Amino acid sequence: IRDRAVLKIRYLSLSGEKTTRLARPLGLTVFDSAWLLTIWCERSKDFRHLRVDRIRSAVRTGENFRHERGKKFADALAQERSRVDQG
Repeated sequence: IRDRAVLKIRYLSLSGEKTTRLARPLGLTVFDSAWLLTIWCERSKDFRHLRVDRIRSAVRTGENFRHERGKKFADALAQERSRVDQG
C-alpha cells in the first residue's frame, strides 16, 4: 500500500469463484473479525473489498501507480458512506 505497487491478486470468493485481478491496493480495514483490503480493480474499473484471508497470492507487477481523483481510498470510503446513506 505504502509503495503504491500494482499487484496481480489471485482471489477466492466466498461463493468459490476464483478470480485474478490487477489491483491498486488502497487501504486495510477490519469488519467484524475479517480484515478487508480495499483495491481499485483495473478489470472492473471500480472499488472492491477483498477479505485478506481469501487472497491466494499477491505479486507485484513491477508497476507503481499515482493517486488519481476518484480512485483513492478516501473515494472508496465516501462511496460506501453514500450507499449506506441511500439505504
